[in-house]
Amino acid sequence: KIGELQSWFEKLTLGIPGILFCLGLILAPLIIFSSLNPIAELNLVKGAGIELNIELEEGKSLYNLFATTVANEIRNLTEEEFGLLNFRKYKELRISDHSLYQRVEMLPYSDRIWNLSPPAIRKMKEYFEKAMKTNSSEAAIALEYSFNRKYPSGPTKLYYKKRIMDLDNYPEIFKSFYEALNSTQC
Repeated sequence: KIGELQSWFEKLTLGIPGILFCLGLILAPLIIFSSLNPIAELNLVKGAGIELNIELEEGKSLYNLFATTVANEIRNLTEEEFGLLNFRKYKELRISDHSLYQRVEMLPYSDRIWNLSPPAIRKMKEYFEKAMKTNSSEAAIALEYSFNRKYPSGPTKLYYKKRIMDLDNYPEIFKSFYEALNSTQC
């Protein structure tokens, strides 16, 4: 049967399934892993927490300054907010993606009272006194925030640590800490 003419029905039944299979192999991952997936489930934020710490010496002493686990407001970004935050300048993001972004507003006050033991207060006073005299410091502000979502179960923690501004430019920060510590009784 080599070289024999085939009917159009035979050509359709043998050719189209092969073409559809190849297209399926190419397009299936694109549809499954894109935001166009009709069965995709949004993994929106349900709750959040933030913690601000001061680390005086790298990995040695960490003191909690502020912590809250109450989100005041969680809402999706509107199209206007999406544009105001300059997300449109990124070609990878589409205007339809604005519903995937959320704005989380935390309470402006801490859930905890800042309470240090007398030895810890003395140690901090000594540290800030020395930092003001020598004009140098290893102190860093450490920010830790977590988001609660449906997937994965449990909070997702992110940790961000940043050094305090140069003491030469911002000595009032250390002076304020020192004065606040001096006003406490220990």
